[in-house]
Amino acid sequence: MLKKVLIFRLNTLILLIIFEFGFKIYDLSQPDYFDNKKKIIAYYSNFANHPFINYTARKNTAGKEIHFEPGVYFQTTTNSDGFRTKRFLPKLDETFRVILIGDSFVYGMNANDNETLGVQLEKSYRKNISKKIEVLSLGIAGYSALNYAGIARTYFDYLKPDLIIVCIDESDFNEDVGKLKTLDYQYDNDGYPYFIKDYPKIKISKNL
Repeated sequence: MLKKVLIFRLNTLILLIIFEFGFKIYDLSQPDYFDNKKKIIAYYSNFANHPFINYTARKNTAGKEIHFEPGVYFQTTTNSDGFRTKRFLPKLDETFRVILIGDSFVYGMNANDNETLGVQLEKSYRKNISKKIEVLSLGIAGYSALNYAGIARTYFDYLKPDLIIVCIDESDFNEDVGKLKTLDYQYDNDGYPYFIKDYPKIKISKNL
């Protein structure tokens, strides 16, 4: 009986290997296979450390990003600051600027560039209120209040937002507790975390 079970498992394994090999040959036979591979953005690689924000996404990227659904890729573009939004420029006098802050929901996990919350919000504003409203989306997977405070200190004086929308979920509070325990924060005169000391040495966790 044991021998039959082992033979069955071995045959099953051989079939799986054959199928996997067949699928790989099919992928390699596609004319755009290698071009697509070159455009894939590895989601958890080359995160940029930042003393106030802790990290951002990869900077100046445009390509396909691997997300949760196997075999599916999503078009992702980031600006020179590592955010999935338009380039940060000084605000024009007639522009009403909205800054959207949050974690993976704001970043747009599993969403193409034109499907993210920031893009859809800007379309809605311009259609229903004014064409002079713009939305900048500063959401990154794993962000919480400590990151939001860092964004405010780093960018708000330059970007001069008229409206700030912070998207918070329950996990943010636990994440802040964890970050305070693992990151060496310098505190300001009021006792609030200000910036991370020795930030270039920090290794960003793949679980963020």
